[in-house]
Amino acid sequence: MRPILLRSDGTVLILVLWVLAIITLIGGYFALEARISRNVSGVAWRDLQAEAAVKTILTVISPHLANEQTAAGGSEGGLVVPDGRRYHLKGQGLDVWFSVQAESGKLDINQADEAMLAALIQELGGPPGAAQAILDWRDRDGDPRPDGAEDSYYRSLTLPYGCPNRPFETVDELLMVKGITPDLFWGPITYPLESEETQWKGGLVDLVTIYSKRKTASPTFAPLPIKSLAGEIAAGSGRGGGSGVFCLKLEFGGAVIRAYWSPEGKSFKLLDWMETPG
Repeated sequence: MRPILLRSDGTVLILVLWVLAIITLIGGYFALEARISRNVSGVAWRDLQAEAAVKTILTVISPHLANEQTAAGGSEGGLVVPDGRRYHLKGQGLDVWFSVQAESGKLDINQADEAMLAALIQELGGPPGAAQAILDWRDRDGDPRPDGAEDSYYRSLTLPYGCPNRPFETVDELLMVKGITPDLFWGPITYPLESEETQWKGGLVDLVTIYSKRKTASPTFAPLPIKSLAGEIAAGSGRGGGSGVFCLKLEFGGAVIRAYWSPEGKSFKLLDWMETPG
């Protein structure tokens, strides 16, 4: 069977068709090593498969990303559109779903103001006051806002730690901030809230970034919850902003992997990696 890359609507993309063959070959190599050495656990083996899948997919899609101009003009043929839409890789014993999201379409937690952060958190059903705690986490002073938190709060926890008073270095650092629960951060939250028809599913992790370096989110590739708040947190075309960073979200082996990366010619640079149970 010839491997193919499918879009979620079933249409075939004009992309390199050997991606699954490469994944299969890499997987076969590691499977043989595991059988021979007997010293690779099931979890370690799945991690090796996941790493091979991520790097192979990135190698293939990096030169085939739609930019904001082509996407806005409707010229998407043969390109992977980094707006969070899901793609399906199936063939030769492998069945995975993945999506690509431009970080410029997300809200930068180091740049956004309180109103933008509060609007986004509230849109997901979270406490809008958590926006003040985010600002307290990243500002340089030790004075808490009315609904925020500084050292005195975090030092009083069962497992105490300090408030760093510096910009966020990773997105999952948000899990340490007052008001940001694992359910809010990871999801899955179905959106719109209280609707029988799910149009988007994810968590705050899929809507915020440290990479865009913008005060607002670019609407071209913004996820649905951000587009719904276009007048409040999404503005402009994104030209001149953003840093060319993308997030590959891969559903693989019962886990969800988020790999942050930037294209470099026909290759890529892997910046960060997060994994959560599916």
